[in-house]
Amino acid sequence: VAPSLRRIDKSLLPLLASIVVSTQALDASDVPVLRTLSGENATRYTNQLRGDDEFAAAEQAKARQRGGGDASEQENIKPLYCDS
Repeated sequence: VAPSLRRIDKSLLPLLASIVVSTQALDASDVPVLRTLSGENATRYTNQLRGDDEFAAAEQAKARQRGGGDASEQENIKPLYCDS
C-alpha cells in the first residue's frame, strides 16, 4: 500500500502547485474575478457606493465594460434573475 500512496502523493504535488500558482496569478492580474463580499466588507462597500459618487461612477463604468456593447445597448441590460 505504501508505494501506491507515495505515487498518489507525488501526483498531487504538481496539482497543488498549479492551484497555488493560478490563485496568485489571478490576484496579481487585472482580470475581473467575482469575489463575494460578506459581513463588514459588504456593509463598507455598500456605504461607499451610496456615499461616494465618484466611486459609484467608477464601479458602474467597470460593470459596463464587462457587459460589452455600446451605451445604448447597456441601458436595456437587465439582471439575469429577471428572466427566472
